[in-house]
Amino acid sequence: MPKTNAANSRLMALITGVFSLTLLFDSNEALAWEACPPHVQVQSSNSNRPTSITFTVNRSAPFPVDIMWIDQTGRMNKYNRLAPGQSYTQQTYVGHYWAAHDGGSCEYFEATNSPMRAYIQVDNYQNVPINSNNFGNRPLQRQTRNNRFTADEKFFGTKIYGYTRGWRIVEGNQGCSAYIPNSGPSIVFSAPLAGGWQIAYRHLNRQGDIRGIVDVDKASFPQTFYTDDGWAFGEFPLNLRLAVKAGRTIYSEIGNSQYRESLTGSTAALLKVQECWQRMTGWTPASNKAGTFAFSGN
Repeated sequence: MPKTNAANSRLMALITGVFSLTLLFDSNEALAWEACPPHVQVQSSNSNRPTSITFTVNRSAPFPVDIMWIDQTGRMNKYNRLAPGQSYTQQTYVGHYWAAHDGGSCEYFEATNSPMRAYIQVDNYQNVPINSNNFGNRPLQRQTRNNRFTADEKFFGTKIYGYTRGWRIVEGNQGCSAYIPNSGPSIVFSAPLAGGWQIAYRHLNRQGDIRGIVDVDKASFPQTFYTDDGWAFGEFPLNLRLAVKAGRTIYSEIGNSQYRESLTGSTAALLKVQECWQRMTGWTPASNKAGTFAFSGN
């Protein structure tokens, strides 16, 4: 069990400026997931090394945020509710997981050896809690409201569905896709309108089928990519999506071309692509056709 609260909820002055939040210290990066248990498996580890997390909800948040402890079985336990602008310090143990919970979505925090601070901002587009520390010294407003498209990005659509953890989710003739804006993009996760998943890279070297391999950390996934309009498309099966969910870095070789990307925020991005696809196609559990899910199904 975590330790008893060391301080009651209290008002805390936030950094000047609505969205210009500054990283005050080095903390571990919060897991970029947007589904709450039991949809994802998160469990606290057994530990007797005390530490703490100070939670602060940005005063611009439109609703209170519940602070939940996730026990060793994955069950969520409510410990506090913070109104916008409130803060409190939670005593806990290294390896314990906590979540900022808005009733449907979560932002996760793993307690580390050093006391950490979690600044909880609410995403302007999706109204879900996020840890604004993830954006470092860059203004959050610039991260989430960058609506400019490069020529490459327009291939996947210019109707913005939303932003999450630095990824942009768009709708277009290709279905729903996620990528990091203005990065090329060098990697795209896509759910076509017909269903299923694809992974795509900008690739101009040749046409036709190309043998390749995708590595996520130490796991390898050989596959064949096909090219279309200067893009190389590969299969994005469940085992690879699960590896992306648990991984830190994805490295791909397509012919003579090589690509390396951080997977920070990719889990949240895949969940948003799933949500976008379901809304775009009008899919419901009662539909006759199979649904597209980020971490189950095909």
